[in-house]
Amino acid sequence: ILLDRHPLELTQAEKKRLGIALAYGKQRKVIILDEPSQYQDMEGFAMIVNAVKRFSAEGKAVLIITHDPRFHRVFPASAAIRLSR
Repeated sequence: ILLDRHPLELTQAEKKRLGIALAYGKQRKVIILDEPSQYQDMEGFAMIVNAVKRFSAEGKAVLIITHDPRFHRVFPASAAIRLSR
């Protein structure tokens, strides 16, 4: 059970998801996620997608900073800003 473990004992993927859970608990209007899918397997990615959907359903703005093209496939109606040289 993850609740019984110290945060420093978590994997990198678990730490990313913990950060998202903590952001949710703060009841912010804007959530900024920096590379949230980093270290995630398919199950972890699905958890993050569900969290983003939940944030959105509650009227929160979500800014995702990522190199992962899966987010645009999951959220095709979202706005994307692509930076290149």
